Amino acid sequence: MFKEAREKEDSIIAKIRVGEFDILRDKTRLSEFIDEIYLPYCRLKNPSYTKKKVETDSLKRFFGDIPINQLTPNKIEEFKRKRLSERVRCQKCVFGKHLEAEVCNAPLISPSSVNRELTTLKKLLNVALINRKIKESPMRFVELLPEPAPRDRFLTQREKQKLYEAIKHNRQLFAIVLIALTTGWRKGQILSVKKSDLDKERMAVSIIKSKKSPPRKVPVSNFTFAVFEQLATEAETEYLFFNEKTGKRLGDFKNAWRAVLDRAGIDDFRFHDLRHTVATDMFDLGAGEFMVQTTLGHADIKTTRDYVHIKDPNLRNQLENLANSNKPGGPTIFPPSENMG
Repeated sequence: MFKEAREKEDSIIAKIRVGEFDILRDKTRLSEFIDEIYLPYCRLKNPSYTKKKVETDSLKRFFGDIPINQLTPNKIEEFKRKRLSERVRCQKCVFGKHLEAEVCNAPLISPSSVNRELTTLKKLLNVALINRKIKESPMRFVELLPEPAPRDRFLTQREKQKLYEAIKHNRQLFAIVLIALTTGWRKGQILSVKKSDLDKERMAVSIIKSKKSPPRKVPVSNFTFAVFEQLATEAETEYLFFNEKTGKRLGDFKNAWRAVLDRAGIDDFRFHDLRHTVATDMFDLGAGEFMVQTTLGHADIKTTRDYVHIKDPNLRNQLENLANSNKPGGPTIFPPSENMG
């Protein structure tokens, strides 16, 4: 009896020494941890803060009142099943605008969307470990959902010419597409370029963070830099792409993009698919995996390493080849046209 009591006492003392006793007594709910610790952490560390906020909202709805140190793998598996049975957030449902007999036909939430939320939960629990809120992460024992094969849609050379023809009356969108097809940049990166981002000496442009990557300066072809220079000469604001009505940076162009695709007769194509087009073009032109990875920014690349690539003659040759294969032809870079703002 005395021996058992002594062993329990020793166990408690050991837990106190390593901080485990405090963990067992901690009653911090997951929702509290998200609001008070994780989201403030994301605001400083993560460029995709808005997305993290949306993803944590789903976690809070399901796990909110559960103490974070009582989260179990079984409970997470229950979350996976429930999310897969739910539908994508429907604005008509949110604002109660469905007609009386109308049935919501929003699609079910995809496995990839659930996986993004699970990945956020994993990162959240890692932060909880650092803050001594949990002893170990239950996500260690949870597998992500299988996902369908990645989308493999890209423009053929014939589709490119159809797109150029359909887009020639929209000057800003024409320039955006040319830049996308000769750099592989994301839409947000293109729209965020300012006059001060252009570095003529190095024939390079500074672009915003890509996922976790720090801001980086990347090389562009002579043709692409000429597009940027022409835009900078004509721009009435610091941003190269702006809404003429408001004078503010251009936020999006969904309607104009859909209209152009309709005119060109191009189906099942998203703006993001231009990145797939660039990757396909570069491989066809003989680029290696590392060059494609560098161009699209798929990996974290240190700033000093970016400057080395600006001077890489092989990469620059590939960019010139990429630009030459995407030039629409004609005497000017892109024709004068109406504004899409």
